[in-house]
Amino acid sequence: MRELQKLSPEQRERIWKVVIAVLNSPEEKRIDFLSNEDERRSKIREQIEQAIKMIGVPIPDDRKRSFFHKYFEGRRAIEERIRKEDEEKRQSYIGQFHEELKKEFGAPQPPDNQKAPPPQAPPK
Repeated sequence: MRELQKLSPEQRERIWKVVIAVLNSPEEKRIDFLSNEDERRSKIREQIEQAIKMIGVPIPDDRKRSFFHKYFEGRRAIEERIRKEDEEKRQSYIGQFHEELKKEFGAPQPPDNQKAPPPQAPPK
């Protein structure tokens, strides 16, 4: 429970939404989700072990738990920052796209029957 208190309100809200969704899902889906969670944890352990190798500094067994915790917090912060940056970019692109649409479709168009006839070629 202490870990939840360290999260931002947005992160806690997202977690509670997932928990509620899982609890309200059919039993097969819950089992599937939990088995995926085991796979995710296994993958994280592998990533942490790989990080230890890449760093090249031996981590004593009595400090591995602390390292795992620090690594997981750091990765979570990085992923959150990337998510925020991606969302900011997305919103910027959507805003630009909306402006393009406004330029293209915003000017009132005369109805088809009131359009000016196409220009004719000058006589030769």
